[in-house]
Amino acid sequence: MTRVEGITALRAKCQRTFEGYHEQPFVYRTIRRVSIYLTWLLLHTSLSANGVTLLAMAAGVLAGVLFGANLLLPGAIVLLLSMVLDFGDGEVARYRRQPSKEGEYLDLLLHFCVNPAVFAGLAIGAHQLRPSTWVLVAGAVCTIAVFLLVMVTYVKWFVLWTNWRRMSRQLRAGETRDAVLPAPAAAAAPAASAPGLRDHVQRARRALGALVTLWDFPYIFLVVAAGAVLQGLGLSLPVGARTITPVELVLAFYAVTYPALIGALLAYTLRARSVTRDFHAFVGDLRLLAGERPAPPLAPRTPDAHES
Repeated sequence: MTRVEGITALRAKCQRTFEGYHEQPFVYRTIRRVSIYLTWLLLHTSLSANGVTLLAMAAGVLAGVLFGANLLLPGAIVLLLSMVLDFGDGEVARYRRQPSKEGEYLDLLLHFCVNPAVFAGLAIGAHQLRPSTWVLVAGAVCTIAVFLLVMVTYVKWFVLWTNWRRMSRQLRAGETRDAVLPAPAAAAAPAASAPGLRDHVQRARRALGALVTLWDFPYIFLVVAAGAVLQGLGLSLPVGARTITPVELVLAFYAVTYPALIGALLAYTLRARSVTRDFHAFVGDLRLLAGERPAPPLAPRTPDAHES
């Protein structure tokens, strides 16, 4: 058996050396308290980091199948295992020094596969238990919406990649760098506002960002697993003359909120021109790598005497 260091040494090597570990949300750090033990077990096998990701993907799809068969408690356990494996693949990669672009590709593919499978399984199982058209509709909305949310989040990187490919072809064809790369734009000066108001706005944005994570990994797995466990224990919620099961409540909640969230993200992306801003930041990075200094920010305008 392969000799592996103890848990404390593994945490230092696989987690605390990870860039941004201390800035991660509390839930992420809490899950990593558990994932390191599974990582310790995985390191005693010959499974690669990409193999761990594929195992997490298989476990997530299996959880959806179990939910569809109304095996809710086993489904919840397998889903949580998939979530912990998704944390463990990066830890295995850092320990074995196996980071790869294919690993990043598989990590994104996991969410494109697992998230829709979980909601589809929940809807099928809930409909088999208590046949209802609204459950199938809610399940279809969740299955499509959770896929679209991943698309809305990551498709802009595909846009940047296609632009990079176009610019690289133009440079290889002999066009000058200045003709291919957009001219660097000077950064706009921050708008003047009262320090107290600015702090409140920043706190509100952080709170909103933390709230939005409820619709993303790993929070949706935790919510779905909680709903499955509660229903597996036989709990239900009375609503008027009938009852609603925890799984039905989860489907109803996400079926209503997912489309609203996607619409808000699309509206913000288009209104704030965030893809354009990311593109110019990307071009600025290219110029910086080429040895050019970035454009300095514009100095705030000094008000005239009659404006003071």
